[in-house]
Amino acid sequence: TKPGSGIVNVPPGENIFLLSKIWSFEPGEIHVKAGGTYTIWYSSKDVVHNPIIADQRLTFTAIPGHAYGIQFTPTTPGTYLIYCAEYCGVGHQGMAGKLVVEK
Repeated sequence: TKPGSGIVNVPPGENIFLLSKIWSFEPGEIHVKAGGTYTIWYSSKDVVHNPIIADQRLTFTAIPGHAYGIQFTPTTPGTYLIYCAEYCGVGHQGMAGKLVVEK
């Protein structure tokens, strides 16, 4: 998957690209399989953001011009909120996305 699409389905073993920008994430919704291992690559287009997927115990510091990767294996099916924990301006409170973990 690559930034620019709204909803992406990611096969196990593939990379996920999460781009933070004022005041949204690209893609806005990511679908993965429970038990699959993924590397999520994250960056920022504009200012420092701190995307968090709390229920998956994932937190990132997204810095403009830098890409970082972290490997994770979701285990419990469900829909999990992705939100920004670094105040990034007037629209910050609406900055949200979804991680959907399917069986």
